[in-house]
Amino acid sequence: MRKIFLIFCMFLFSLSIFSKMTLIINVDQRLKIDEEIFLTLVGALNTQIISSERFIVKNSDEIPIIGQEYALTYIFNLDGDVPDFFEQQDLRLVLTINNFSFEKETRRNNYLLNNDSGDYIYDLVTYIKVETGTYYVYDATSKTYKKDNEKGTFVKGADGKYYRVQNFYMRYPHNEEYIKSEISMNIQLSEVKTGKIITNRNTTIKSEEQLSKYAYDNISKKVVKISYPSNKIISKISSSANSSFSYLADLLMKLYPIQGRVIGNIKDRVYINVGKNEGVKNGLVFKIEEGKNFAYIEITEVDEFAAEAVITKMNYDMNFKMNQIANEYFGFYKPLPFNLGVSLGNEFLLNAGFRSTDIYSKTKSYFGFSLKIMEDLDLSNFEISLLDEFKLRSLDTAFSVYSNKIMNILIRSGTNFEDIYLGGQINLLNNFALYTDYFIIDQKIKIGTLIKIFE
Repeated sequence: MRKIFLIFCMFLFSLSIFSKMTLIINVDQRLKIDEEIFLTLVGALNTQIISSERFIVKNSDEIPIIGQEYALTYIFNLDGDVPDFFEQQDLRLVLTINNFSFEKETRRNNYLLNNDSGDYIYDLVTYIKVETGTYYVYDATSKTYKKDNEKGTFVKGADGKYYRVQNFYMRYPHNEEYIKSEISMNIQLSEVKTGKIITNRNTTIKSEEQLSKYAYDNISKKVVKISYPSNKIISKISSSANSSFSYLADLLMKLYPIQGRVIGNIKDRVYINVGKNEGVKNGLVFKIEEGKNFAYIEITEVDEFAAEAVITKMNYDMNFKMNQIANEYFGFYKPLPFNLGVSLGNEFLLNAGFRSTDIYSKTKSYFGFSLKIMEDLDLSNFEISLLDEFKLRSLDTAFSVYSNKIMNILIRSGTNFEDIYLGGQINLLNNFALYTDYFIIDQKIKIGTLIKIFE
């Protein structure tokens, strides 16, 4: 039924059409660079721009792709003419490769892991020659090391000291080969019509991969050389580039938030006229405002042209109307899941705990504790005596039974570790409360006030 209503309202009441931006990527390749690495950098840039979900999709063959979430075409030569099919150019992103180095490096290593016949251990500082074949345990009583090949975890070094052992190594001087790359780039994003520079950032990507190494083979009992393909470093460059470019996706999302309009409201559900074609997906948050009133909605279901959302926060006077503007929201808006306050009754207490809330930010349930922070409170003489240490005074829980714009009525219960109480509490204007508790064993009534510092 919701689907039918959603589609019906979308055609009848949708008055605004979300227009995706067009972004052109220009790559200024001033230096001769390996084609595979070059395409890796551009691919990483594409990935981050695409993940921003803010652009129409066009291929270099000029054919628009319908049904994908984004848009993007890159021109490899900054000096080349821009094709005519770019009728609208909103943004230009220029990637300039300023410096590139790609070289091999040889490193000397004198030891190999060999748990079969190795006669060295590594103590995180240096390699130490040891006696093999005999293990020792440490006897705390005699403070000596005793031979025990079954349970022993220590070996004796050539220097007479004992060392806890995990792995053995053999001495085998050899060279290992590595390949290293360093790419310095500049990324500049600007608006085509105004020339305004949105971001201009320099970044350097450093990557390293091992090309060859030696290892002891326990089966053949020989040292073998292991080689790796030189293009293995490409995946490292891709990973580093994606990390370096990741800020672009977040930047573009916040610069160009999705905007839609309300096309319906049923109970706690709101329907808006933007969907997958505009980059909407589950979990996105939109804010709807009407004067001083507001509502936050979170997307739960998305079609091609529309979306369904659940109300997550609003004020009491908010009313939903057709064609209200819904703007994508990125800030923190949910009520804090905990609160802090002070209560004054028979004692002066510090209260803290965790709570769940409704869409009006009213407390639905609460579990917390109270700390006694004063030994005595004499209001007649205005004398206050603080405790040297806070004392846990009680554990408390509460559940809301009724709430409106002004008040929230809760049922309370808890214990002071000597007695159990039941009571009621009225929260007024979210930061002040009155409560009454009845202690079952002592058969006493406690009346107090609660001032909330924050929640």
